[in-house]
Amino acid sequence: MGPLARSAWGSPIGPGGMPLSGSAPRRPTRWIVPLVIVLVVAVGAGAAGVLVLSRSDKGPANAVRSYLADVRAARYDAAYGRLCATVRGTRSQGEYSTIMRAFDGVRGTVASYAVRTVQTVHPSAAETVRTVQVDVQRSSGSASRESYDVHRESGGYCLLTFGPPFSVGSGDGPGSGTDPFGGGRSGGGSGGGGSVGPGDGDASVHAA
Repeated sequence: MGPLARSAWGSPIGPGGMPLSGSAPRRPTRWIVPLVIVLVVAVGAGAAGVLVLSRSDKGPANAVRSYLADVRAARYDAAYGRLCATVRGTRSQGEYSTIMRAFDGVRGTVASYAVRTVQTVHPSAAETVRTVQVDVQRSSGSASRESYDVHRESGGYCLLTFGPPFSVGSGDGPGSGTDPFGGGRSGGGSGGGGSVGPGDGDASVHAA
């Protein structure tokens, strides 16, 4: 008796062309590999998007931290320099420093601060502004949530907001966001909280 013929899967073929034992193994489903590739690409793209958003929040948040660090150290000239050119044009450096020094003398100096949220707003199609909400504690014991608008100018981030005392009601509660002295955009108001993150006691989250 000669050798038995075998099927494409290696099983011996009996009479009628049927395998003598076992069932023919299934071939791998061809769509599994492309599906896996698509899933990997999708997950990678999502992770990259989250990373980009996180990085895009750091610049505005750091700009506000630097501004408040200068105010806390009574470096009013340096803090003034962190304002956008359009805002600086509404008030002189000397006037700004005088008002800030008087306010700190009455309300207490900035003791600590923590960034809570970074929100993206689009006042116009060509402009993107980030609104940074910060919890500020003063040496007098008072606490407030302050809002600062941040814009990119000349390759860096600058503030479109003076902050207290130029914002109505920004000391102990929500403010109207108007400047009683008649210049620039101003902060004030309340915002949502966030999860604790790195920084000066910060919790920095993105809410686009």
